Order: sequence, then structure tokens, then C-alpha cells
Amino acid sequence: MRLKDGMRRVCIILPFVVGGVPGVVPSPYARGEPFANTTCRIGDEVSSREVKLVDGQYRDGLLCVYYDGDAVYGDFNKDELTDAAVVISDSGCGSGYSLNLAFLINDGKKLVHESSYDLGYKSQVTFLAEWQGEAVVDTLVQEDVGALPIHVRKIYAYAGPTRWGPQRSDSEGD
Repeated sequence: MRLKDGMRRVCIILPFVVGGVPGVVPSPYARGEPFANTTCRIGDEVSSREVKLVDGQYRDGLLCVYYDGDAVYGDFNKDELTDAAVVISDSGCGSGYSLNLAFLINDGKKLVHESSYDLGYKSQVTFLAEWQGEAVVDTLVQEDVGALPIHVRKIYAYAGPTRWGPQRSDSEGD
């Protein structure tokens, strides 16, 4: 009887462990979410690319971008319009991924992706909130294989539009 109770616990916990890390594969609940079908920009000062998410994902060659439902509303640029901070993950369509906090700023008509902050490689967002016009993000970051994850809390303030690199065309290689 004791063995069966232990096996029952393993069977209950196993699906959560085997299910994977949130943010790597888009959740089904991303469909219908307000940001599941939005346009965002991936890149940095050197090179960037505008992508249109459909049902929370974008795939083209070696670029995969996902929105998995982590978002918070607030007035991040202090203009009294409601903006959003959204967690977007991008990868080369392999096992590794990077998380980004994207600030979508309300231009009076729609939310426009104006800046991003890197949340880390293979990190996991555990908490996202708006506090006094800033985004509070808790993440678990695993520095080395086999090491225990480290809890990190950072507060991100919208500091104006990101200086994006030249727009990359779809005809250029990935």
C-alpha cells in the first residue's frame, strides 16, 4: 500500500515536470489573448526584424517568436493612456530561447512596440506586475547546467523608444 501511495504522488507530479518550461512553447490559452496577434520587433541596435504574431507565435526559417500570455497594463510613459508590458520569447527554433520584456506604448489609436529589455537566456518569468508606472519582473535564471536557478527581481522603467537597427528584409538569410 505504501508503494502505491508513492507511485500516485510521482504520477501526479510527473506531468508538471515533463510539461517543460513555460515560455518555450506557446500555450493554447495564448489564442484569443489581446497580444496573441500583435506586431513586435525582435533585434537590437545592429539588426532588427518586425514580426507579426498569429495565435501567439511567429516562425520563419531560424526565427521563432512566442507570446505565452504574460502581460501587464499600466501608464509606462506617463501620458495618461494605458500601455502594456508583454513578455516575448525568441529563439533559433531550437532548445534555447531568450525572454524579452516588450513595452507596447499607446499612441492614441493602438499599442505600438517601442522598446524591449532582455530578461535573459533560458530564464523563466515567475511574476509580472505594474507598480507606479514601472514593470516589476521576477525571473528564475539558471546560469550553468546542473546549477540551481537563481531568483532575480528587476524593475523596468520605460525610457523612450529603443534604437532599433536597420530593418531586415525577409529575403536576407537568418
